[in-house]
Amino acid sequence: MTLGEKIRELRQEKNVSQKELAESIGQTTADIAIWEADEAVPSVPVIAQLSAALGVTTDALILDSEIATIDPAPDAQEIVEEESKEDPESIKKPSGSKGQKKKVALVFFIAILLLMLLGGLAAFFIFFSTPSFSKNTEAIEKAASSLVKIYCYDYDGNASTIGSGFIAFNDQTVITNYHVIEDAYTCKISTDEDKSYDVAGLLTYSKEHDIAIIKLKKPTKLEALPLGNSDEIKKGETV
Repeated sequence: MTLGEKIRELRQEKNVSQKELAESIGQTTADIAIWEADEAVPSVPVIAQLSAALGVTTDALILDSEIATIDPAPDAQEIVEEESKEDPESIKKPSGSKGQKKKVALVFFIAILLLMLLGGLAAFFIFFSTPSFSKNTEAIEKAASSLVKIYCYDYDGNASTIGSGFIAFNDQTVITNYHVIEDAYTCKISTDEDKSYDVAGLLTYSKEHDIAIIKLKKPTKLEALPLGNSDEIKKGETV
């Protein structure tokens, strides 16, 4: 389901007209019509307003929409289980006429990532054994199980890059750096217990902030790391 179809479906469920929805978020009726026809995509702040007006979370509005999928590479049996004929560029950005729509809609997650960085930063510090966490062995052990390594491969199935990431939101979503998956054709992750999971698709990314969110084909049963809230942080406070 596209983002436009999702907006229209939720609006109809609420029995709200395009005009009423437009007035509630300070937009025009024409804007609503264009979005629902998938001829354009609302900006990040407007997506947040739409979520509130339609009575759903931003996650529900975005995650239920279409995502870009990663195509499997031939002869890479450890990475994928099925073959595909799609363009290898699909991991970097959505293809086809709806590519721009998917990209802009999913970039909404960048706003969430700004809040997430505080919690994620602590996780990465633990991963690299920084002194500030060295005495809290219980916290290190608990966080370590949510950290993963990411292995990326090119079109021919050759290893291209290796990076790290962590489980977030749910046990099937991983946050990593954009440069890790930027030129990848297929990817898989490895957990602290040496279990491997194939990557199903790219949910969203920000090249500017070097962040990407990927979805796994199967649940991992790993615990998602809790994310910090920047609104509760005070100046000078230790992260």
